[in-house]
Amino acid sequence: MVIIGADKLEDIQKLSYDLIIVDTPPYLSNRLPELFRYSDFILVPTKAGFFDVMAIRSTLALIREAQKLSPHVKAGIVFNMVKPRSGITREVAELLQSMGMPLLNTRVHDRVSIARSSMTAGILNSSDSRAKEEIMALTEEVVERISAE
Repeated sequence: MVIIGADKLEDIQKLSYDLIIVDTPPYLSNRLPELFRYSDFILVPTKAGFFDVMAIRSTLALIREAQKLSPHVKAGIVFNMVKPRSGITREVAELLQSMGMPLLNTRVHDRVSIARSSMTAGILNSSDSRAKEEIMALTEEVVERISAE
């Protein structure tokens, strides 16, 4: 694992890995447009709430700008921290689909095991089989979208 600070983004292109995951803070940074242009896929997590969707609108606009400069860049939105049996998820999904950015099929539910995973050995080492299944499904869907032409 390599950790690179925001002042060293150009070093990402020098890394010799097949897959590099960059996790950015949930607020806009002046370095995001540059980082997006280096990307093959940008995953935008959001909760299934109206204000959460409004909060990612600026990020989606930055992605579209990056895609104009680098047409190979793909992106998608994933619902995160989904509440069970919540009718709002469907309504928010309809809103997101109207925003012109693909909404992934996988949904990551609000689970204590996921919240604890940063303090433990990670979600894949937990005993929560449903959480593992969701993370693996998300991984497979992202890889499929990266590989698709």
